[in-house]
Amino acid sequence: MITIHRPIQSGTGTQHFHIYADGNKICEIGNGQKIQVDLPPGEYMIKGKVMWFGSKTLTTTVKEGQELIVRGPKYVVWLGLYPMFIYAILMFLDLDSDTVLYTFLGLTLSTLLIFFIPPIRNNYIKIETR
Repeated sequence: MITIHRPIQSGTGTQHFHIYADGNKICEIGNGQKIQVDLPPGEYMIKGKVMWFGSKTLTTTVKEGQELIVRGPKYVVWLGLYPMFIYAILMFLDLDSDTVLYTFLGLTLSTLLIFFIPPIRNNYIKIETR
């Protein structure tokens, strides 16, 4: 039996994280939850997923009573400011923000940078042992 703990974090509270051990789903955990999971002691590859984001694979030897801490990113709180940031960049570059082409290119390129770069996509969830 191990404990999986997801501390309360603002900005990541609406989505449940899916936790996998050796490719098998062991639980879904919400913001601020602490869950007991029946996982026999042994070596496992632990991974977390939510939507199209995930975590690095943590290879660990699970012991009875061990605790896994699962956290989301800190930058999610700032995603609400994302459209204003894009608008400010377009204005700073003295681009006509009403031009559909520039707006589309700016939003498309920045979306690709945020959502499809593997270092960001695969580091969204942090898993550590305690």
